[in-house]
Amino acid sequence: MCINACCSPSLYDTLKTLQKRSLHNVSEQEALKSLTDIGIPILSAVAATVAAIFAWRSSRTAVQALELAKQDHQERHAGLDAYLIDGVSWDSKNGDRIVAFACSVSNSSSAPLSVSRTELNVHAKREGGSDVCVLCRPEPFDLQADWDLKPIAAPINLDARTTESGWIGFRIPLRVLQSMAVDRYEMVFECSSGERASVTQYLLQKISNATR
Repeated sequence: MCINACCSPSLYDTLKTLQKRSLHNVSEQEALKSLTDIGIPILSAVAATVAAIFAWRSSRTAVQALELAKQDHQERHAGLDAYLIDGVSWDSKNGDRIVAFACSVSNSSSAPLSVSRTELNVHAKREGGSDVCVLCRPEPFDLQADWDLKPIAAPINLDARTTESGWIGFRIPLRVLQSMAVDRYEMVFECSSGERASVTQYLLQKISNATR
């Protein structure tokens, strides 16, 4: 804006004042626009950062919840463990071989479980070299070993994180012993849920003076 110097002093002063105010207003608008141009991206970046932090925390919380759920499931279904203490064998009067195993069965989970079945898998080889597995069911016998243990039989009910110890006996028929060579004995415990645990023994102490 150009101001004519020929104007009266009062008019001249008024026009100068208006000019200064106009320039001041323009400067404020430009400054506000510059601040807006700078501030909006900054606010957007801050908002995005805050959103990312909340998303990360939510994701971390979800992962921790999943891990806790997995841990609880594993503790409740950690399940069945079996341990072999000792094993012996002796021959009955008719030539069958009686084998007995001292063992312990543990429930390592936080929920009770029940062993619904026990069996003995006799892994052997025929004369031609082929492998065979003979399944034997437990039978009651007069124990010939000097074990301070009671006989145990399925069902074996185990409370959470408990162990049951005892002995189990099996009969291996004479015809099996005559036609094949025993390689190893595998005793299997099975829960009603289908979970299994097993112990394996290759050599058994033979009690020679047993006559039962």
